[in-house]
Order: sequence, then C-alpha cells, then structure tokens
Amino acid sequence: MMINHHPDETYLAAYASGQLSEAESLVIASHAAICPLCRHGIDDFEAVGGGFLETLSPVDLSFTSLDDVLSQLDAPMKPRLTRPASSAMPAGLDSAIIPLPLRHYLEGLDPATQWQPVIGGLDQIILNVGQHKFFKTKLLRIRGGAAMPQHSHDGDELTLVLQGAFGDEGGHFARGDLAMTDDHIDHRPVADIGIDCICLTVTTDNLRLTGPFMRFLNPFVRF
Repeated sequence: MMINHHPDETYLAAYASGQLSEAESLVIASHAAICPLCRHGIDDFEAVGGGFLETLSPVDLSFTSLDDVLSQLDAPMKPRLTRPASSAMPAGLDSAIIPLPLRHYLEGLDPATQWQPVIGGLDQIILNVGQHKFFKTKLLRIRGGAAMPQHSHDGDELTLVLQGAFGDEGGHFARGDLAMTDDHIDHRPVADIGIDCICLTVTTDNLRLTGPFMRFLNPFVRF
C-alpha cells in the first residue's frame, strides 16, 4: 500500500510533544498506525524532545512538595470512566479497516449506533472526542461514485481515508492518506466508483457550502 499524503512535520512535532487537541491527536495517531514513515517521524521527534529534557537544569522543589504528594496519595480515588464491555463496531463497519487508536473510541459507542444520513450519498457517525467547543469528529461514508457538496471551511479539516478513495481539487486520496484543508480551500470531494469511501474527519469549525445553489442553505445547515 502506497501512502502519498501525510501530515506535515509541524503536526508530527506537535503530536509528539502533546500539543494537539484530543481530536487532532486521534487523526494523527490513526494515520501513524497505518503509515510506517510517520511512525518513524514521531519516534524521531520524541527522541529529540527527550534529549532536550536531559539538557535542562534541575529545579529545586518547594518545602511543601513531599507533603503535597503524600496528601494526594491519601485522598480518595476518583471513579474511573469505563467503556461498555461490547467490542462490536457500528453496524456496517468492517473492523479490519479501523486503526487501533480509533478502535477504542468506536468500541465505546452504543452497539445500536447507526450511520445517520446527511445528504444523498453521504452518511455520518458523530464521535465524542475531547471537550473542545468547536471541534467536530466524525466518521463519514461517501457512497461509491457520490460527491459531497462544494464547500469551504471556517477553520481546518483533517480527513484520513480508511477505506476506498476520493478525489478533489487537492488530488487523489486512498487508504492511509491524510487530506489537510483550511479556509483557503474550496473543494468538492468525489468518491471513487465502487467501494464506499469511509473517512475519519476532524473539523475545527463549521463547513461553508459554496455551490451556486447550496450556499443559500448555510443559515440552516451545519455539517
């Protein structure tokens, strides 16, 4: 499998240093689970960060540090959040295409979760990832040969292809490829004919419909 579209090094470095949001980290981790090149890149950035930490001078602890630690050890433990015991994937989703980082989120869904229609040929499953007010994390399913509406973005969008492929003004994207767009991009993704295209996508703000007729729906529609 040849992967042609990768996150830039800025994203890899931010992921390795823990600076990304949970949603963005999920996309980068899922891509890296499929892409050996980016896994090695993350390892390199983590090694650089570890080496930098070793050069820092020690910092003196406060006089109350030991007491603070001991008091936390004696405090009651907070209940741990648990996920449902079921490991079933949402209906119609092949577990073989799901990278391990994403699998943990899907296995936490209600087993009755179904694809929800958005428009003709496009369905979605909304995932609960992180607490950021504007970020939206979804699984998208574009039926083979179908197209999304022409649109742009008020923020950034990261789209990882898990199955099938799609093409737009930015190129052709197949399994493992990561499409990265922002508010300067206006595009109309079209799925390849044949197998449905399934993607993991994170948007940092709303999409804006830009087609000659669909743009009038913006006050009423939020993807």
